[in-house]
Amino acid sequence: MMALMATTSTTGFALAAHNAREHTYQALEQPPILDLPPPASVSLIMKNLNEEAFIARCIESLLNQSIIKKYPDSFEILVVDGGSDDRSVEIAKQYPLRVMTTSKGILHQMNFGIENTTGDIIVFIDSDSYYPPYWLEKILEFLHDDNVSMVHTSMIDEDSGNYILPLANILRIFTMVAYGGGQAIRRTVFEATGLFDETMDCVYQIRVFTEAEMNITQRAMTVGDVRYQWDNPFITSFRRQNVEAIKHECIRDPNGPNCRYAMDVGVARF
Repeated sequence: MMALMATTSTTGFALAAHNAREHTYQALEQPPILDLPPPASVSLIMKNLNEEAFIARCIESLLNQSIIKKYPDSFEILVVDGGSDDRSVEIAKQYPLRVMTTSKGILHQMNFGIENTTGDIIVFIDSDSYYPPYWLEKILEFLHDDNVSMVHTSMIDEDSGNYILPLANILRIFTMVAYGGGQAIRRTVFEATGLFDETMDCVYQIRVFTEAEMNITQRAMTVGDVRYQWDNPFITSFRRQNVEAIKHECIRDPNGPNCRYAMDVGVARF
């Protein structure tokens, strides 16, 4: 009897995951119901470090955004490079956008982008991801409500085709953890609560994700409402979650507490 219940439960979960996944993929092709202009000026800040294999695809997906095509004067795109030693900066400079270089560190690069842009709304982009044509138009639709301070969206793992991921995306409704490559935040949030805490800047580690994906959501909630679009995904890769692929360096202090986790699990610094 217990075995039957377990089988039924597992089957039901798999079916729900499959249906959620199918709905998510179908949503990629659907334009927004309303045809609205941008609610304010928008700065897209793309974080980059050694992504020559992906950055052109990401940039082209942004330039092909439906709302940017319709209202190009309302948008600026800034690539913030953290000192790449590959061809990603060279590739980015071939496109009609700004490219600036600073020191490594995800949080530092995000702060640098905020300080070097002027948009009333800031959208954070990951250079190894790409964005369906209606993604930006849909996320900005929520910001026509002046009470909304932040909107964040779901994502799809392009490598695994994971059926479970859409359900994990739905769970983010309750956890309020915002994927770092799919956030639109009013500048007033940073004006009211400050920039990201760069003392937590340790590349691809839990501390950086805590600040960039959890703490920012809590801060935005002190300014206004936070909205989550589980059926408006961008597409990304989980390859950096693999220990072999991380091989990172700690930014501020290689011997400090930010790096102890990496040292404990034996991740080499590059």
